[in-house]
Amino acid sequence: MQPNQGKVVTVAAGQGWAELHIPSCPDPAIVALMPYPSEARLNEVLNESLDEEILRQEYSKRVQELFAVFSQPFRPDAVNLAMSHIFVRGGMQSESERPIQLGSAPTVEVEAMPPSAQYVALGHLHRPQAVKGTTVPTRYSGSPLAYSFSETGYAKSVVLIEGFPGQPIRTREIFLRSGFPLVKWQAKEGLAQVQRWIDEGKDLQAWIDLEVHVTSALNPQDIHGLRRQRERLVNIRPVFPETERISLEARSKLPLDELFCKFYQDKTGGAEPDQELVSLFLTLIDPDKRENEESHYDRQNDSALLVETVNSKEAETA
Repeated sequence: MQPNQGKVVTVAAGQGWAELHIPSCPDPAIVALMPYPSEARLNEVLNESLDEEILRQEYSKRVQELFAVFSQPFRPDAVNLAMSHIFVRGGMQSESERPIQLGSAPTVEVEAMPPSAQYVALGHLHRPQAVKGTTVPTRYSGSPLAYSFSETGYAKSVVLIEGFPGQPIRTREIFLRSGFPLVKWQAKEGLAQVQRWIDEGKDLQAWIDLEVHVTSALNPQDIHGLRRQRERLVNIRPVFPETERISLEARSKLPLDELFCKFYQDKTGGAEPDQELVSLFLTLIDPDKRENEESHYDRQNDSALLVETVNSKEAETA
């Protein structure tokens, strides 16, 4: 084969796979390709049961079978990769993803990833993240831009992979700097604080979600005045003392695990804690409280424990 001077060439292909020749690369790449495998696309009923756990198991098993078929062309003299648009269990979601599941059925177990692949590249989740528990390096590259304020604070990136036949893949994360970041402003001192931030040029190159504490309704002049001064003010939400009190009371009545998830989301800009972290927190709570699903806990005593749990987990994974 003559060296390719400009573009990737498909050397061979079949159902669910393609062999590619990449410019300046001596070794071919064989890629197992699986679009989002909905039941409609699979053209089959996975299971007639309405039990979500059974449906999830059957779906995950079917994905594993498809990957096994699509990866059959893998060869020792090629770089073997897999790609798909699926939601692997344990992945951290944000509000900007379109739901791809009914209940929990279409989540996929980590064991479904093809073991003969050297690297698995996944799409759907907007937060860049490695998938835990797989025997094959598996990663969501994430979206190049943030699509909702639940992604505030996410560092957007692409992953450059370097691979050779029969060798572990090497990866390098390249952070993206283009585009405007998303930030949240919480002006607990009211409009005067917002005006001070605008005058200071705070977050000048950012899209802003503003939450401003007020004692009376904002008039149209105030809203138009803020938007004239800062064109990237996307949302302006007034917060009244009574509304805040009701919100705190509502949260105090949630079960411990749900309350911890909401706290974690507030601390991380919308990320979902994995089950391991939730379990870690619950083991730190008094067993009598944990066994009582209707129990409410003292915020003053347990808020420090919440912070300590999150910080400890972050330090462990850093």
